[in-house]
Amino acid sequence: MFGPATIISAAFALSVAAQAPTTNLQGCVTKYDASVDYFPEKIDSANLTNLAYTYNKSYKTIVNSFSNETVVLYQCGTPKPDVPGAAQIISVPIQNLTTASTTIVTYLELLGKRNAIKHTTSGTLGYISSPCVQQLVATDASSIIEVDAKNKTHALEQIASTNVFFHYLTSIAVNTTNAVNFPASADPGVKGRGEWVGFLGAFFNLEGKANQISTALATNYAQLAAAANATSTRPVVAWVEYQKSYGPQYPEGWKINYKAYQTDFTKAAGAIPYLPATTEGTMSVTGTKTFTTTYSYNSSAAFIAALAPVDIVIDLSFANVNSSDFSTSFAIQSASPVKFFNSKQVFMFNKQISGGNGGNQFFEAATVLQNVVLADLISVTHPEVVGSSYTPRFLRNAFKDQQSVQTAKECKDVAAAEVVPIIQVVKASSAQKVATVFALALVAALL
Repeated sequence: MFGPATIISAAFALSVAAQAPTTNLQGCVTKYDASVDYFPEKIDSANLTNLAYTYNKSYKTIVNSFSNETVVLYQCGTPKPDVPGAAQIISVPIQNLTTASTTIVTYLELLGKRNAIKHTTSGTLGYISSPCVQQLVATDASSIIEVDAKNKTHALEQIASTNVFFHYLTSIAVNTTNAVNFPASADPGVKGRGEWVGFLGAFFNLEGKANQISTALATNYAQLAAAANATSTRPVVAWVEYQKSYGPQYPEGWKINYKAYQTDFTKAAGAIPYLPATTEGTMSVTGTKTFTTTYSYNSSAAFIAALAPVDIVIDLSFANVNSSDFSTSFAIQSASPVKFFNSKQVFMFNKQISGGNGGNQFFEAATVLQNVVLADLISVTHPEVVGSSYTPRFLRNAFKDQQSVQTAKECKDVAAAEVVPIIQVVKASSAQKVATVFALALVAALL
């Protein structure tokens, strides 16, 4: 037989259970209960590189070791916590933001939050190549506004009018009260760069969706890498860059890069990242082999000679758009004996650009769409893996392929989230085909 106390206790337990959300809230709590876990969906934080998440019942803490910054996010409608050492304590889910970089755009589009962008720093908006962001602005010019370039006080007011100012090493951030570091493109390796979708998802209480996106992208990346590395050949790939002279402080230079994300992609594409021999008097080495090693040559002749063993060249020079630019920048002749040039194996990650300032889709989207970058590379290193019908999104042959200007016309649905792109493996083992089915199932769950 149940007494009054037992009945009251049971009723209270049922009431608390009724209040406890089963998914993260997209609004504010109207009746706060300290016993309720307001974040049932949490970031899958196993084996993260630079981010650490701690969940309490009504707030979550993110430690960003890359930028040495701690951010606290508390559920709207619950008490604001006091967390010593926190750079920011922000109510979530956020509704809008200011960005100082185009890199954040595709992360937001995958999460279905492109319309959260309300301001960009001066000069940024014109570099955004996303067709749907362009469509937003074309439909309503006030939907996204660049902050005032002439009036710093007004610019700071515009930034302060949004919930968060996402930036990385932006000078104006020191004068703001809502700045949060978003160093995704500065993260040296592929693995670390892929983790920032979860970081952004936490600000929107979209951890569940962020986990799905991250898993789908990582699964497809692993599937592509497995297929490419099951091949028997290993072409040698060099990532190069030409630096135009900007006076004595910044002399003309020719560089071979051996950066972590580049070597990660190259190895995953079933190729060998080129590591030149150090020849005294012709080049200098900066950085470490683990992160950002660059081999700089003091003459184009020494640079070209160093590339003799290379089969494929990826030119990351900002100003180069075709083979003529490449020939001029690196002083290479059409009759050059260098095999990669004679076989027309010079590629550039600048296929899709914006119509405004020539903003590069690679810089905007490749940091998160790593599976697409890998597929683009595989289409060159082992084209049979992705098939002849595969059309690279970011990569183009400098001799053959033209650039594609992205406009608002390419936007299919301005209100919809960007669908996670999954690249099909054409040549795969039975085990790899199973991985393909798994990845496609994950993507279907996002729709």
